[in-house]
Amino acid sequence: MRDEEQLTRAAAARARDQDLADAVGARLLDALAALSADERVALVLHDTLGVALDEVAAIVGLPVEATRAVVDGARRRVRER
Repeated sequence: MRDEEQLTRAAAARARDQDLADAVGARLLDALAALSADERVALVLHDTLGVALDEVAAIVGLPVEATRAVVDGARRRVRER
């Protein structure tokens, strides 16, 4: 019986973990969807993929300082959601 209880508890914990992961994922997708295309690209490239800011600037076609402002603003908007 003890093994069955442990398996049941482990399965319940996995289900809770999956539910949490699904909820977090959905909120993140909603937050990213609310960004403009340039904000989304800049944020994901820089913060998630580690692309240097000057490279991101070249990709989005903005000066580096403007790109930094876009990334900072995108971070702020994602946190606020």
